This record gives sequence, structure tokens and C-alpha cells, in this order.
Amino acid sequence: MGFDREQLEALKRQIEEDYRLDMSAIERLQKRFVSASKVVSAVRESPAPERNLTVIPTVEAPSEPQPDELTNTLRGMFSNYRR
Repeated sequence: MGFDREQLEALKRQIEEDYRLDMSAIERLQKRFVSASKVVSAVRESPAPERNLTVIPTVEAPSEPQPDELTNTLRGMFSNYRR
């Protein structure tokens, strides 16, 4: 399948137009995100107003039970069995 000169020129123009549109879209996105990141950094850098906060104590998760003598004995039996 071959293209004649007119088809190639039309394809070239379409690709160039798509490229320009893509580049302008990328620039718009960059401007949007750069301005948004400046707003976020400005908010982070501004001093926070003082607030009265109540700190709620955290509840510790129950710890795992320590292995007893039987557990250690069973582990010893199986570790010796594999050797």
C-alpha cells in the first residue's frame, strides 16, 4: 500500500497539528500543577493558628503471648527432624 504525495502531505500536516495540540495541552497542565503546588507550599509555610486540642491516649494492641516450654519443645523436635 503506497501513499501519493498529497496523502503524505496531509498526514504530515495532521501529525504536526496533533503535536501542537499535545504540546499546548501539556503546557496547560504544567501551568495548572505548578500554580497548584505553589498554593499548597504557601499553605504549608504559613503559620498554623493555635488550637486547643485534646489528646486521646492510644490503646496498645494486645501483645502476642510468649511461647511456653511446650512450644519451644515442639520447635526443637521439628528442627531436629529436618536436619
